[in-house]
Amino acid sequence: MKFLAGLVFGAIMSFAYVRYNLELPAVFQFPGLVQNAAIATAVDADLYDLDKPPADRQRALEVYFQAQPKKAAEIDWKAGSPFLTALYKRWATRQARQLKGQWT
Repeated sequence: MKFLAGLVFGAIMSFAYVRYNLELPAVFQFPGLVQNAAIATAVDADLYDLDKPPADRQRALEVYFQAQPKKAAEIDWKAGSPFLTALYKRWATRQARQLKGQWT
């Protein structure tokens, strides 16, 4: 029963966060903030080491953006939204393929 209640609460909070930017009180977010800051610090070494292989730097960037999503959105916005544009392009391509499939 606790599992189901937790699952329902998590789904409701996820929806509320996406639609209305509703978050838990700061007291409940503190452990996550500490963890994300620690991850970002650990990843910095791989991000800025240009001698690392591109795959390692790509993975470091993925981990950094996963731990710091607001930072990723801010960077995207300041750069003219290339990530958002790429997402829209993928969505439009998928929609075009589906539409083409209906007509063939």
